[in-house]
Amino acid sequence: MYRTEKDTLGEIQIPSEALYGIHALRASGNFPAKTPFPVEWYRAVGLTKLACYNTYRKFSDAALEKYGEELNIPLISNDLVDALAGSASEVAEGKYFEHFIVPAVQGGAGTSINMNVNEIIANAALLRSGRPCGDYKSIDPTEHANIYQSTNDVIPTALTLAVMKLLQGLESLNLLISANLTTENNLIEGLVINESSGSWSLLHSPAITTALIPYIGYHQSARLSGLMKEKNHDIIEANRILKIIEDERLREIIKPGNLLKLGFSLDDPGINEK
Repeated sequence: MYRTEKDTLGEIQIPSEALYGIHALRASGNFPAKTPFPVEWYRAVGLTKLACYNTYRKFSDAALEKYGEELNIPLISNDLVDALAGSASEVAEGKYFEHFIVPAVQGGAGTSINMNVNEIIANAALLRSGRPCGDYKSIDPTEHANIYQSTNDVIPTALTLAVMKLLQGLESLNLLISANLTTENNLIEGLVINESSGSWSLLHSPAITTALIPYIGYHQSARLSGLMKEKNHDIIEANRILKIIEDERLREIIKPGNLLKLGFSLDDPGINEK
């Protein structure tokens, strides 16, 4: 038995009981190397995502308590978060590793790794909720399993956890400290910012749409990113065409000072503005 999953490239038939999805299946075909992914790193990704879900639950509860009906961002239910957290705990224990099909040697910054785990967590959560794998209208790998996360944060964090777990001592800590000092001394000190070029790059980079995910979701952010790449528009122009978010609110969210904040807070711009 098979289920049909879709993406922007088309449709693929996937075994009905498989916890991986279309993203992981395409990646496994695109990258010919078959070196298996380290299970220690896989477990660490599950632990990282469990921390994300626990943090999200606290943030959601605090946001509802502070703003109530005036809250202007979509939130997922605590029941759904609990289902995701339960599945992430299982991944952290090494469960479902046979459904991790992305090879260790693969391109990108870890997007395929992240999406394979997102699909496993989402489908495992669907099963624990009494729903079939692939019912992404109920639990989606990106909108839900990857809530408020970025591959560029999750994968390096998980790698650090895995390395620290394996080394179990000061040697790993000293290695990380040394690497940070090298980066600061050789790559950061003495840098001069070109504000004009930086501003243009900021507005024209499709990656900037990730800053909007907490406000409009992954799929709407992907629409913006797609139009920016297709028509070479900056984010302001693309948003005016698609009419996804108010212009003034968009400009406030993507101010460099707001983008450089760590995390997502209850005082961020637009969180309780209609």
